[in-house]
Amino acid sequence: MIEKREILVNRCSRRQFLSAGAFSVAPLVLAGSLTRSLSASAAETRSQGVHVFSKHLQWLDYRGMSETAAEIGFDGVDLTVRPGGHVSPDRVEEDLPKAVEAARRAGIKVDMMTTAITDPRDPLTKAILKTAGRLGVRYYRM
Repeated sequence: MIEKREILVNRCSRRQFLSAGAFSVAPLVLAGSLTRSLSASAAETRSQGVHVFSKHLQWLDYRGMSETAAEIGFDGVDLTVRPGGHVSPDRVEEDLPKAVEAARRAGIKVDMMTTAITDPRDPLTKAILKTAGRLGVRYYRM
Protein backbone atom coordinates (compact mmCIF):
# COMPACT_ATOMS: atom_id res chain seq x y z
CA MET A 1 0.00 0.00 0.00
CA ILE A 2 2.66 2.48 0.90
CA GLU A 3 4.43 1.90 -2.39
CA LYS A 4 1.25 2.67 -4.39
CA ARG A 5 0.73 5.93 -2.53
CA GLU A 6 4.29 6.96 -3.15
CA ILE A 7 3.90 6.17 -6.82
CA LEU A 8 0.68 8.25 -7.08
CA VAL A 9 2.23 11.15 -5.23
CA ASN A 10 5.33 11.05 -7.37
CA ARG A 11 3.28 11.08 -10.58
CA CYS A 12 1.28 14.16 -9.56
CA SER A 13 3.09 17.49 -9.53
CA ARG A 14 2.33 20.07 -6.89
CA ARG A 15 0.62 22.24 -9.54
CA GLN A 16 -1.58 19.34 -10.65
CA PHE A 17 -2.43 18.52 -7.04
CA LEU A 18 -3.42 22.12 -6.23
CA SER A 19 -5.35 22.42 -9.46
CA ALA A 20 -7.28 19.23 -8.75
CA GLY A 21 -7.97 20.45 -5.21
CA ALA A 22 -9.23 23.80 -6.45
CA PHE A 23 -11.57 22.16 -8.94
CA SER A 24 -12.95 19.86 -6.28
CA VAL A 25 -13.52 22.69 -3.77
CA ALA A 26 -14.89 25.27 -6.26
CA PRO A 27 -18.39 23.72 -6.52
CA LEU A 28 -18.68 23.73 -2.73
CA VAL A 29 -17.68 27.40 -2.55
CA LEU A 30 -20.08 28.32 -5.36
CA ALA A 31 -22.89 26.36 -3.74
CA GLY A 32 -22.30 28.16 -0.46
CA SER A 33 -22.24 31.52 -2.23
CA LEU A 34 -25.46 30.71 -4.09
CA THR A 35 -27.13 29.60 -0.86
CA ARG A 36 -26.14 32.85 0.88
CA SER A 37 -27.36 34.86 -2.12
CA LEU A 38 -30.70 33.06 -2.17
CA SER A 39 -31.05 33.49 1.58
CA ALA A 40 -30.38 37.22 1.28
CA SER A 41 -32.89 37.48 -1.55
CA ALA A 42 -35.50 35.60 0.48
CA ALA A 43 -34.86 37.84 3.48
CA GLU A 44 -35.27 40.94 1.31
CA THR A 45 -38.52 39.57 -0.12
CA ARG A 46 -39.79 38.84 3.40
CA SER A 47 -38.93 42.38 4.50
CA GLN A 48 -40.75 43.87 1.49
CA GLY A 49 -43.67 41.50 1.74
CA VAL A 50 -46.08 40.32 -0.92
CA HIS A 51 -48.06 42.98 -2.79
CA VAL A 52 -51.23 42.49 -4.80
CA PHE A 53 -51.57 44.19 -8.18
CA SER A 54 -54.41 46.67 -7.63
CA LYS A 55 -55.85 45.99 -11.09
CA HIS A 56 -57.33 42.84 -9.59
CA LEU A 57 -59.29 45.02 -7.15
CA GLN A 58 -60.14 47.71 -9.70
CA TRP A 59 -63.86 47.82 -8.87
CA LEU A 60 -63.12 48.94 -5.28
CA ASP A 61 -62.33 52.42 -4.03
CA TYR A 62 -59.07 53.12 -2.13
CA ARG A 63 -60.47 52.08 1.23
CA GLY A 64 -62.15 48.94 -0.07
CA MET A 65 -59.09 47.95 -2.08
CA SER A 66 -56.81 48.40 0.93
CA GLU A 67 -59.06 46.62 3.41
CA THR A 68 -59.64 43.72 1.01
CA ALA A 69 -55.91 43.33 0.32
CA ALA A 70 -55.16 43.36 4.05
CA GLU A 71 -57.97 40.89 4.81
CA ILE A 72 -56.69 38.47 2.17
CA GLY A 73 -53.24 38.67 3.79
CA PHE A 74 -51.21 40.85 1.46
CA ASP A 75 -48.53 43.13 2.90
CA GLY A 76 -49.08 45.85 0.34
CA VAL A 77 -50.53 47.00 -2.95
CA ASP A 78 -48.84 47.53 -6.32
CA LEU A 79 -51.00 50.52 -7.16
CA THR A 80 -52.04 51.33 -10.73
CA VAL A 81 -51.19 54.97 -11.43
CA ARG A 82 -52.13 55.18 -15.10
CA PRO A 83 -55.12 56.01 -17.29
CA GLY A 84 -57.98 53.76 -16.21
CA GLY A 85 -56.09 52.73 -13.05
CA HIS A 86 -56.86 53.41 -9.42
CA VAL A 87 -55.08 56.76 -9.64
CA SER A 88 -55.34 58.79 -12.82
CA PRO A 89 -52.02 60.47 -13.72
CA ASP A 90 -53.67 63.88 -14.12
CA ARG A 91 -54.98 63.64 -10.53
CA VAL A 92 -51.89 62.07 -8.96
CA GLU A 93 -51.11 64.97 -6.63
CA GLU A 94 -54.63 64.85 -5.14
CA ASP A 95 -55.45 61.14 -5.29
CA LEU A 96 -52.19 59.26 -4.69
CA PRO A 97 -51.93 60.60 -1.10
CA LYS A 98 -55.52 59.43 -0.48
CA ALA A 99 -54.75 55.94 -1.81
CA VAL A 100 -51.56 55.63 0.24
CA GLU A 101 -53.31 56.87 3.38
CA ALA A 102 -56.14 54.34 2.91
CA ALA A 103 -53.56 51.57 2.60
CA ARG A 104 -51.73 52.69 5.75
CA ARG A 105 -54.99 52.80 7.70
CA ALA A 106 -55.65 49.21 6.62
CA GLY A 107 -52.16 48.23 7.83
CA ILE A 108 -50.57 47.62 4.44
CA LYS A 109 -47.94 49.41 2.34
CA VAL A 110 -47.77 51.01 -1.07
CA ASP A 111 -44.10 50.48 -1.92
CA MET A 112 -44.65 50.15 -5.66
CA MET A 113 -46.83 51.36 -8.47
CA THR A 114 -47.49 50.50 -12.09
CA THR A 115 -47.52 53.49 -14.41
CA ALA A 116 -47.87 54.42 -18.06
CA ILE A 117 -44.67 56.48 -17.96
CA THR A 118 -42.96 56.40 -21.35
CA ASP A 119 -41.51 59.89 -21.73
CA PRO A 120 -39.29 61.55 -19.10
CA ARG A 121 -40.17 64.97 -20.58
CA ASP A 122 -43.90 64.53 -20.02
CA PRO A 123 -45.01 66.92 -17.23
CA LEU A 124 -47.10 64.14 -15.68
CA THR A 125 -43.98 61.98 -15.29
CA LYS A 126 -42.43 64.52 -12.94
CA ALA A 127 -45.67 64.93 -10.98
CA ILE A 128 -46.11 61.16 -10.59
CA LEU A 129 -42.55 60.47 -9.48
CA LYS A 130 -42.31 63.51 -7.22
CA THR A 131 -45.60 62.71 -5.46
CA ALA A 132 -44.72 59.03 -5.15
CA GLY A 133 -41.29 59.83 -3.72
CA ARG A 134 -42.78 62.20 -1.16
CA LEU A 135 -45.16 59.44 -0.04
CA GLY A 136 -42.47 56.75 0.20
CA VAL A 137 -43.45 54.77 -2.89
CA ARG A 138 -40.00 53.41 -3.73
CA TYR A 139 -40.53 51.40 -6.90
CA TYR A 140 -42.42 51.83 -10.14
CA ARG A 141 -42.73 49.98 -13.37
CA MET A 142 -43.69 51.26 -16.77
